[in-house]
This record gives sequence, C-alpha cells and structure tokens, in this order.
Amino acid sequence: MNAEKYVNDIIKNVKCSKIKKSEIREQLLSDIHVRMDNGETLELIMEDMGTPGEISEEFNQNLTESEKKAYKKRKIIKIAISITAVILIILLSAISYVRWLLPKVSEMGSSGIFSQEVVEEKAKDIVMLLDQNDFDSLKAESIEEMQAILVPESFEEPRNLIGDDWGQMESFGTIYTFEFKQQGQTFVMAQVNVSYENVKVIYSITFDKDMKLAGIYMR
Repeated sequence: MNAEKYVNDIIKNVKCSKIKKSEIREQLLSDIHVRMDNGETLELIMEDMGTPGEISEEFNQNLTESEKKAYKKRKIIKIAISITAVILIILLSAISYVRWLLPKVSEMGSSGIFSQEVVEEKAKDIVMLLDQNDFDSLKAESIEEMQAILVPESFEEPRNLIGDDWGQMESFGTIYTFEFKQQGQTFVMAQVNVSYENVKVIYSITFDKDMKLAGIYMR
C-alpha cells in the first residue's frame, strides 16, 4: 500500500462535504510526506496513525454539525442524480430500445461474424478512449444513434456515483462476451472488468456487426 491508497481509504469513509474531504486528504498526505522526509517509513507511520477505519471514525466524531448536514445533503443529491441519470439513459436510448427488445442470446462466435480476439481488443480500446475523455474518437467508432450520447456530461455523474477518485487504471481483468440478435441485426457484447487504484468498474460494451460502438454502460 502507498500513501495515496492509505489516505484514499480513510477519506472515502469520512462523512463530510467534498471540499472538506479534499482539505483532509491534502493535510494527511502533507503530514505523511513530512514524516517520510524526516526518515520514517510509511509502514511505521501507518502503524502509528492507525487503520483507515479508525482514522475515518475519529474524523467523523469530530465533524461540525454543518459538515454532517452537508454530507446528508450530498447523499440526497446523489440519489436524485441517480434517478435523473436513469431517466436520461431511458430518453437517450429510446431509439436503441427497440433493438434491445426480446434479444436472442447466443454463444460468442456462433454467427461467424465476430472474432473473440478482435472484440476483446476493441472493447479495451473503447475503455481507454473513455478514460482519456477522447469523445471525438469514440464518436468516430460509434453508430449514429450513439454519437449524441457520447459527450462528457453524459458520463460525469455515472462516474461520480461509482467513486469520487478512481485513480489510475491498473489492469484489465476477465472479459466475458456473447452475441445476441435483435430486430434482424446481430450484435456482440463484451463485459470488461477493469481495476483502478481505488475502484473496480465493470463496463458493458456493445458492438454491431461492423464493430461500431452501439452501447456502453458502467457500474
């Protein structure tokens, strides 16, 4: 574990405003780096400070009422945003919804259209483009119906709902794929497991027969 991971594990359980969390995070990192510059090892510093759970609980006990209220308000807003995001996805996906109606699922490769290797590499490329916020490239790789959705605003809140600070991507995990046929068209979906420094994200990425991006969802 490094200092960033240790502090992030503390911060994620502190029930205060986002601004206060940022202040606490910077102060903790500063204190740790000062002690390390003075010759202390990170292991000894963490042992002296305590576990992330113990430290976050101590912070929670000493928060002001205004910070506690700010946290509760933020939670309510997140729930409202989650509901709004669901409604937005329904509206933005109205054109695509018919295609998804009663899909007929089949094993990967059953149609003879898709290659497992190509699908996996293409799905990884989509994840990396999304991480880089390269929406112009994403649009170029997508069907027409997806292009209006592929803007930063569509992904900002879903990302925040997963976590405030994902950290850097660390690795791709297992990729599950399957095909499905709908309204006379054949698609392939790749479920991609991705590990970041602070969170794990599962992407569900759909391509049409031309390997154009036809859908993307993260959780």
